[in-house]
This record gives sequence, structure tokens and C-alpha cells, in this order.
Amino acid sequence: MSLSVDSPIALLPGVGPAREAQLQELGIETIKDLLFDAPFRYETVEREVLIANLQIDTTVCIKATVASKFPIRTPRFKSMLKAKVTDSSGSLDVTWFNNPFILNTLKIGEEYYFTGKVGLFGKKPALTNPTIEKQIPEFGSLVPVYHESADINSRYLRKLIRFAYENVDLSDTSLMKTIYTKHGLISLKNALESLHQIKADCVDLKIAKERLAFDELFYLIKEVTEQKKAHQQSASIGKLTATNTDINAFFSLLPYAPTSSQRETIAAISLDLVQPHPMFRLVQGEVGSGKTTVAAFALFISARQGKKGILICPTNILARQHFDTLTTLFGKRISIGLYTGKEKETDADILVGTHALFALKGIHPSVVIIDEEHRFGVKQRETFFKLKKKPHFLSMTATPIPRTVALTALSDRDVSYIVSHKDNSNIKTWVTPNSKRAGAYEWIKKTLQTSGHQALIVCPFIEESLIETLSTVKSAKKEYESLQKIFSTFKLDLLHGKLKPEAKEKMFTKMMTGKTDILVTTPVVEVGVDIPKASIIVIEGAERYGLAQLHQLRGRVGRRGQEAFCLLFTSESANERTSSRLEFFAKSYDGNALAEYDLKHRGSGELTGIAQHGFDALKFASWSDLKLIEICKKEVEAIANLK
Repeated sequence: MSLSVDSPIALLPGVGPAREAQLQELGIETIKDLLFDAPFRYETVEREVLIANLQIDTTVCIKATVASKFPIRTPRFKSMLKAKVTDSSGSLDVTWFNNPFILNTLKIGEEYYFTGKVGLFGKKPALTNPTIEKQIPEFGSLVPVYHESADINSRYLRKLIRFAYENVDLSDTSLMKTIYTKHGLISLKNALESLHQIKADCVDLKIAKERLAFDELFYLIKEVTEQKKAHQQSASIGKLTATNTDINAFFSLLPYAPTSSQRETIAAISLDLVQPHPMFRLVQGEVGSGKTTVAAFALFISARQGKKGILICPTNILARQHFDTLTTLFGKRISIGLYTGKEKETDADILVGTHALFALKGIHPSVVIIDEEHRFGVKQRETFFKLKKKPHFLSMTATPIPRTVALTALSDRDVSYIVSHKDNSNIKTWVTPNSKRAGAYEWIKKTLQTSGHQALIVCPFIEESLIETLSTVKSAKKEYESLQKIFSTFKLDLLHGKLKPEAKEKMFTKMMTGKTDILVTTPVVEVGVDIPKASIIVIEGAERYGLAQLHQLRGRVGRRGQEAFCLLFTSESANERTSSRLEFFAKSYDGNALAEYDLKHRGSGELTGIAQHGFDALKFASWSDLKLIEICKKEVEAIANLK
């Protein structure tokens, strides 16, 4: 059987059902996944040495027996394993951080090859995070080290990759060869040869990654370009008329004059609705910028012409908020129904609900709007795309979108940006060291007592776990118990994602009616929650969040323009780099600037929502490489014009 890069990994020799499942846990499902699995480091090992002959700052391989092992809980790392290994010349301490697989893999009394760089621990030689293998490793060249699991190690992956490299056709098409030659790029075969160090005389790794980065962006842009073309050629459930009369009728319902960017977005939606193909638009805007207003316009047009529209929200609370907003806006002119896990109203012009709407049978909406689309899975969103006649589709997000992402991963849709009339500058943001925690708590007490306002305390974890026991990163449950003692004269509640929807609604009702002074919560509070009297937010482990998410959390307070405060507490593991990020955040209230900063300093893996749109974090290219993005876009357009 001939193999291609798209062949399932199970077609490779020795990959049975068990191995296939183990590889899938590492994200390897096809031969392409395997060949493009980039090593996270390379080791150069010249020879095997005895423990007694180790020299500091050299990469070595020792053959030793595990004498003891014991896991350690530490405030700085997620997990830590220490082991003592011995050979005929002596003993050595070996330590692994954040590698839970090693605990079960390493057997006391067993002999292994340990490969890594020699460092000092307590003035003695030691190995930190070495690779372990039962067979002698390859010596004399760069050896790639891959992300491993308890069942799959780097040696096995190297063997599998070599077989795939030698038996899969990796030649470039004549058309692509011309493009690669034009831009001075090497062949795919040579690039993969260098990436995995298959030959001793392969090309420079930097040159190889330039070719792989080009491919990554080129085929991403090509895919979304084809998706956009297919969408434009598909049939909509029906044209909707959106005249100036319709627009003015909608504006007359608003309790305020729409902003210029709202007007521009509504005009763009009007043009979308009259096209023969369905609308496919993303509306991005800060919290409170008026995204719901433009969504309401599309629903208004649909209902005005006797067709059904639906608005899908990620939480029951947000669905209820949108339901109340639309009911107030439209009054008796348009009927609004609420459809969640509990409410099941379907006989209405507009249905507002949660993910339950994806499974609702027998309705053929003219307009589908999804709030915070990235909170849903790709397959859920595509529920409506699979229909023979597709509805007009509009998604909304408060998550800032870097320009280069809009040009690539999201270029299959039209994007509208709504400028916020609220700049959040009424929220003072402070990076607060742990040494000032007690003083901060006293300040919060006094501020709440004098203002009558409310506070949110956000924690990253719901409960302490055996793996992630970080004593300085507070779990919501543990912190709640502690804070009840500190704020003993205040009313506290605990909110997290594992609560049932009814319990969450009850919690928010208490907060909205002033029966709760302090809400201890996980980031579930981030999504669209509007608590008018919330004026203080404390974010624990702030360095663990992307700046865009911190910006969303900060937007939970000061919603009515009142003076508000955001306190960022960091864990002990926070370093100078993370501190500078948070200082930048404290001074900036521009969501797009914050997203661009994170893109530049943290990388593509931190972009909220990209994976949920169906795209993984880039492995070789960078979302910030505008020059390469523009080159790839031009080449994709050139190929499209040839057809």
C-alpha cells in the first residue's frame, strides 16, 4: 500500500490499535502530523561516561540504575520528581520538573540511559530533565528530542519518523517548485531531513524552518481562501431586504444614538443580507461597545420579514441578559423566546438560548448569531453550515483580534470592528506583590464599607490537585474558605464552572440584588457578566493569563463608569518577563494593543479562540510575521487566478 502524508498513522509498520491511541494522545493522527512534529530541543552526545567523570556544563549520557525516586510538591513548579541513580563509579541526583509521565515510567532497580546537561545542585553534579531510554542512544550528532508520554519516547518517534521520511513521497509539485525557487526556499524533503537530523550533512536548521514556516502560512491562507469562496458560492435560506426605512425604524427603537462604528457595521450587515449568498461576518468590539445592538439589527430585519432568528450564548446567565435586553428593546413588536436547558420556548420570532439551540430540530433560522463563538466547538458551529440552504451567520467576540490573525486564520469571513465609547480608564490597575496582600485586603474592606460596592476575586483553579499543587496560586475553593475568615463581616459566595446552571443563576441573582458583597470565582465570570455595582476585581496568579483574557476580566468592574480597581496578584514563580507584561497591562486599556503585545511576547499559542476556529497554534511561522503573510497571500491569489 502506498503511503502519503495524509495517510493515517496506523498504516505505518508496528502501529497497532494500542500504539495508534498512544500517538493520538500526542496529537499525531496522520503521517503529516508525525513528520511535522517539531523537536523541542536537540542534544549533542559524544559518548557514554561514568558518573565519577562528569564535568559541569557538558551534555552526557550515563548508564545507571535507579536506586530511589520520590515526588515532591513545590510552590514553584507544577510537579517535581527526584531520583538517585548509581553506576559502578558512584551516585547522582536526577530531577524532573513538570513531567508527570516519568513517575510511572521510571522503575526502581531498572537500568536506563540518562542523557542531559550536567549542572550543579548543592555544589554537586546533577542532571535536570534528562531524557531516559532503555537502549543506548545515538552518539556523535545532534539528536532531536520530542514531546513524550508515558508510552511514547523520542527514540520510538525518531524510528517512526525515519521510516515515514524514507517511504512517503515528499516531492513538491512543479507549480510549487517554481514558487519555492522564487523565494529561495529548499525542498520539503530537505527541510524535514534537517528538522529531524536524519543525515549528518543536512542543511542549516534555520533554512529548514524558513521553508516549513512558508508552507504553514501558505496552506492556512489557501484553506481559508477556499472556504470563503465555497461560502460565497453557497445558497442562502433567502434574501432579506434591508432598506434605509428598515434601518431608521430600528434606530428609532434605540434608547441612545448609535455610534459611528455601530452605524458602519449595521450598514455592512445590510449589504450582507441582500446578497444571494449567506452573510458570514465577525463583529469584534470591547466589552460595552454595543455589539449586541448590531446583532439586534440583524434579528430585527429577520423578524420584520416574518422569518426566525436565533442568538446563541455560551452561558445561561448571558442568554438571560440578552433575552432581557431584546425584550426591553423590541417590546411587543417582536416576540422573544428563551431556550436553554430549562426554558424551552420555541414559538417566537427570535430565540435566545445556549448550546441547546444547536440540537433544536425543525427550525430553519434565517439569521444565526453566536456570541463569543470561540467558546463553542467547531462542529457545533458547523451545525448550520451543513444545511443545504444556509442561514445568514454573524458571530460576536470581545476578544481582541490581532491584525495578522484577521488576515490569515479568520480571513474566510468579513470582520467589523466596533470602537468602544468606554475606554476603561476609570479602572485603576495595580500589580500587587504578595508582601502587600494583607494591606490590600484591609483596603478592600474599607473601600467596600464606604462605597457599598461589590468585589470579585478570581482564582485559576477550582480545587487543589495532586499535580498542580501551587501553594501561591490560589484554588477557588481553598481561597473561599480562607477569605471567609478574612472578610468575616461580609457576605461571600463561591462561583465556578462545575456548578449547575440553576446554582449559577441563583448566585448572580444574589450578586445583582446586593445580597453578596464578595464573589470568589474562577474565570467563568469573564464571559459577558454585567454586575453594575462591582468595583473591585482581584486576579490571583495573574501571570498565568493572556493579556486579552485579563482585559476581559478587568472589564467586569466599573461597568457604570464608577471608579473601579483591578489588583493583580502573582505567584512566586512569576519572573521579570511576566512582571513586565503585567506592568504593560496595568498602563494600557486598549484591547487590540494588549493582544498585539501578547502576540509578540508570548507567541501564537496564547491566542484565545484560534484552536476553536479549527486552527492549531503555529509551529514554525509567527502570526506577527506580516511580511511572510503578505507573500503567502499573494502567491495564493496568483494560483487562484490560474484556475
